[in-house]
Amino acid sequence: DRSINREVFIISDDESPLNNYRGLEEYLMRRFAIKDYRLPPLSFLSLFLPLFLRLAKVSNLNPNATYVCKKLTDLGFIKPVTFEQGLNKFVNWYQQQ
Repeated sequence: DRSINREVFIISDDESPLNNYRGLEEYLMRRFAIKDYRLPPLSFLSLFLPLFLRLAKVSNLNPNATYVCKKLTDLGFIKPVTFEQGLNKFVNWYQQQ
């Protein structure tokens, strides 16, 4: 009942605790029976990314930003599946290929 002409929406699921690089990696390693690392991997990217962004003169990117889809949910949008359900469905499909 509301016009959404020319509006911009962020479609994300950052609210899910699994939706991060390490959580996703651990989930996929379990599903594909891959042994986890003996020692946790060091994230050099997270150490140097702010420096690289500054050198590239990119000031509007924040690698630690959390994106929420509140604007969509406020309009009544309901996620058809959770992040975990969608990921599980994708992995099941991938394993069948």
